[in-house]
Amino acid sequence: MPPLSIPFPEYQTLHGVNWSTLSKMRASPLHYRDALDHKRGPTAAQVTGSALHTLVLEPGEFATRYAVYDGEGTRASKEYKAFAAECGDRTILKRDEMDEVQAMADAIDQHPIAGPLFTSGWAEQSFTWTDSATGLACKGRTDWIANDGMGMDFRKGTPGQFYRRGILVDVKTSRSADAREFGRDAARYGYPEQLCHYKAGLEANGYEVTQILFIVVESDAPYDVCVYELTDDQQQRPKAEVARLLARVAECEASGEWPGRSAEVTPLDLPAWVTGSDDVSVLWGAT
Repeated sequence: MPPLSIPFPEYQTLHGVNWSTLSKMRASPLHYRDALDHKRGPTAAQVTGSALHTLVLEPGEFATRYAVYDGEGTRASKEYKAFAAECGDRTILKRDEMDEVQAMADAIDQHPIAGPLFTSGWAEQSFTWTDSATGLACKGRTDWIANDGMGMDFRKGTPGQFYRRGILVDVKTSRSADAREFGRDAARYGYPEQLCHYKAGLEANGYEVTQILFIVVESDAPYDVCVYELTDDQQQRPKAEVARLLARVAECEASGEWPGRSAEVTPLDLPAWVTGSDDVSVLWGAT
């Protein structure tokens, strides 16, 4: 089986460290272990985000995965429950949620840089690899790998025409697409680490990532869209952080111990506006 053609249901059952779980190690091993042991359902924002991804990346699959409820009753009403019973496994969006998702998708499509990125590429590629430093099994699932103009084909090709390379693209929703504000959110939620984890997996499978891009769309009108690059220089710190997190997982697996943040009394870390130190922000590009 080609390394980037694992069906999603099969991917979900595979053993491996994925970013959604590994990101919890940023808090502590205790948080990582809890994420492994207690799978939680998606939040309302995550449901909307997943719907946006499907509409942008795999629009042909949208009707089979989602249903839109146009009624006025709440989710507790008989009308809604009757509608839900007819939808099977499809996720239900209320009309206002669908309108919001469609507006964000339209904004991405109409953006002069973001829109064309989705004209040629590969959606939702799943893959596994072994981390060379720790021996841990890892897995990842990318949003989109865009054709970089070199005729890349991830699944088909003949000798001399098969280019294992492309642009790693990740779609994010945000309250603000401003470079400074999204930069803060990216640092807070580990977006650079997430994409560096995926890049490592792609490289382990013999693929070259020529560029890493974030497509950021605001979650409220006017649904502004910005495209930000995670440059080679900016990848060094998150790459090292991913290596540190994986090493911590390996260490805890070997010891069988999953401690919390601290077992000692530690000084309180007050914000910069209290201490008077400079506010150092993450910049993602010119504004």
